[in-house]
Amino acid sequence: MSGNHSHPLLRTLFLACLFLVTLPLNTRGATDPAENIPWNLYADRIQTLDGGEITEARGNVFLFQGDNQLQADYAKYYKSTQWLYLEGNITAKWDGDFLEAESAEFDLGNRVGWLTNGQVFIEANHVYVKGEKIHKTGDNTYTFTQATVTSCDGTRPAWSLKTSSGDVTIDGYARLWNPRLQIKGQPVLYAPYMVMPVKTKRQSGFLLPQLEVSKQLGTHINLPYYQVIDEESDLTLYENYMSKRGLMQGIEFRSTPDLDTKMLVRFDWLKDHQAYEDGEYTSDVWQRPHQDRYWLRGKFDGYLLSPQWTTKLDLDLVSDYQYLREFNDGLSGFDQSRKDFLQEFGRDIDDDDDYLRENILAVSRSWANMGLEFRLEYTQNLYYFNDSTDYDSAKNPTLQRLPEINFNVYKHQLASTMFEWEATSQYTYFWREYGTKGSRLDIHPHISLPLRTQYGTIIPKVGWRETLYAVDRFENTGSTVDTTDKYPVRGLPDASVELSTNLFRIYSLPDLPVNDKDHLGESVWSKIKHSVTPEIEYSWIPNTLQDQKKNPQFDSDDAIYPESNLTYSLVNLLTRKRMTVVNDPATQGNSTTTKADYLDFLRFKLEQSYDFREAARTEDTDLYPTRPFSDIEAELTIFPRKYLSLTSTSWYSPYLNRITEHEHTARIFLDDLASAYCGLDFVDREQEYPYKTNYLGTGDRSRILTLGGDVALPRNWFLAVDYKADLEDGQDLDRKMTLTYKHQCFTFECFLSKTDTDEKIAVMITLYNLGSMGG
Repeated sequence: MSGNHSHPLLRTLFLACLFLVTLPLNTRGATDPAENIPWNLYADRIQTLDGGEITEARGNVFLFQGDNQLQADYAKYYKSTQWLYLEGNITAKWDGDFLEAESAEFDLGNRVGWLTNGQVFIEANHVYVKGEKIHKTGDNTYTFTQATVTSCDGTRPAWSLKTSSGDVTIDGYARLWNPRLQIKGQPVLYAPYMVMPVKTKRQSGFLLPQLEVSKQLGTHINLPYYQVIDEESDLTLYENYMSKRGLMQGIEFRSTPDLDTKMLVRFDWLKDHQAYEDGEYTSDVWQRPHQDRYWLRGKFDGYLLSPQWTTKLDLDLVSDYQYLREFNDGLSGFDQSRKDFLQEFGRDIDDDDDYLRENILAVSRSWANMGLEFRLEYTQNLYYFNDSTDYDSAKNPTLQRLPEINFNVYKHQLASTMFEWEATSQYTYFWREYGTKGSRLDIHPHISLPLRTQYGTIIPKVGWRETLYAVDRFENTGSTVDTTDKYPVRGLPDASVELSTNLFRIYSLPDLPVNDKDHLGESVWSKIKHSVTPEIEYSWIPNTLQDQKKNPQFDSDDAIYPESNLTYSLVNLLTRKRMTVVNDPATQGNSTTTKADYLDFLRFKLEQSYDFREAARTEDTDLYPTRPFSDIEAELTIFPRKYLSLTSTSWYSPYLNRITEHEHTARIFLDDLASAYCGLDFVDREQEYPYKTNYLGTGDRSRILTLGGDVALPRNWFLAVDYKADLEDGQDLDRKMTLTYKHQCFTFECFLSKTDTDEKIAVMITLYNLGSMGG
């Protein structure tokens, strides 16, 4: 049969009605339901030969089977073998891949084929394979000869791999023989054999190494091996060689067995070639006693037996104080671990310069009006993990809570009365290698009476704190502690009263027209609410410090300081109401309506306290003048738009007539074009009598400045800068600049960084679907 119609509409109708040919498939051994769907053929001319055994089609040949499509200038189909030959301007979509070729042959029954001078585009991985001969050997596999592999679009890709032969498995790997890395068609690197990932699912294998050059560590390469254990778990092994330090070996385990459970644990170990005295962090206090160095860290979120019993575990054990600062970069470094923990668990780890490392296991459950928590807490004190005459490891007084049990009653109504009550209670067994050991039971109930009127709210509250001790051993105690009484008891009342009210006024602004399509998507601030909340609170605790000093001194809760403080504050809050013109769903978009949303865009708080006990003090007035008024605290938060945020807190001394401390941070965001931040932390306090035994400033000034930001440059270049300095000492603490170029198929990054202990320069090139390399 044949047909030739010059008018497009008539030709289309004629072809649709008369030139539809169904090509039945041999379904022997078919397992895919799609194989039982017949192929349909359209063309300008179609004829059958040999009694219907052969079908030929010419001009605008189009075949389809479900989502599979084949187009060519000419097609020849053999019915008995289900063999299809195509020629001229061949384009196809088969099993989700896109094919192009000068000529092609397909075995429709077995779903295989051959392309000559063709190209395959694997859409799931955005990978192109272009070669003289490409053989589709299965639903997800290809082999090829004299081919080019790349993930770049265009006829002249930014990078490509020219290979003599190879094969590729979708959601697997591409294996290439004699590959040559080409940049803009020019060869730059050669390898006899190469494997590159072409997959969207997890699969075991070596990951690309991380290369870096450091003044402290030398040239080092970190080679990870990734092992899939099952659908929920995987393991990564790290071989991290450093020319100045040796081989650091690491292991990482991840598991997510269900929606409520996840775990991430990492361990690194190094036999350090560098002796302590040759390092940068030399100190009489922090002399590490050995060259065996390690860091174990991890977190777990899950449940114990039942999802109602929430379980959390934090691990952080390190060999010495210098470790975390010396090895803070890279895949195995401190910075990467902190980033991963915050992202996966929302919980941080102690800073890299913190000598106390906390390890906590907590199991908790909550009911309607109460909560229960079991807790084990071990604190590693790195002062006692070093060779120091000042800190003998045999006399480590670090306090461990093994265990701690907290039972809390949340505030709720007391029977049918007007009163409310709440309580906290805690049992702890305090253990340490050197020092007093024993138990403490602390029970602290409160009763309050909320009185609400049209003018405001008054909440008086009274409480009683009962503490019982059971001491197992007195050791290294203070001179005031009564070591003859192993079962002391403490009873301590407390009281407070809170007064607050709320005043507000709403300011109306012009609204947008509702039924106006011209304003669709536009928004305006229609109202601003100004709220003013003054608060006054008085708190009282009697002075029983002398009696309390006779008891064991485990932590700060064993010495409750007296109080007679009046605290007053004033909070100003501005809330905007924004109206946006949207299509009205009730009229199916034929008219518009407005949608409201609210934002607290400005908050300003002033607070100060008056200490009645300090005002009446007569002791040490020649050294510490009486200063009952605290510093005035001013806190400002502004977030008027998505591109601007400002937080600022300052403390002003009414006695020194100057600012004693402030913390300022400002951030600006301009969509994807630029962002910037600026922070300043300043402390310049004097030591005052209530805190003469604590640090609240000893005359030492501190001014830390942080600056940074990033900007999008022309032609897909990006520049980021981070800077931190101690303005008081005139010393730069950290400087880092990153220059990045983002292409459709690769990213180039150049890092320059300098800290007070190290200098680094690194170049990183990421070839999409191939990996990263750099130094």
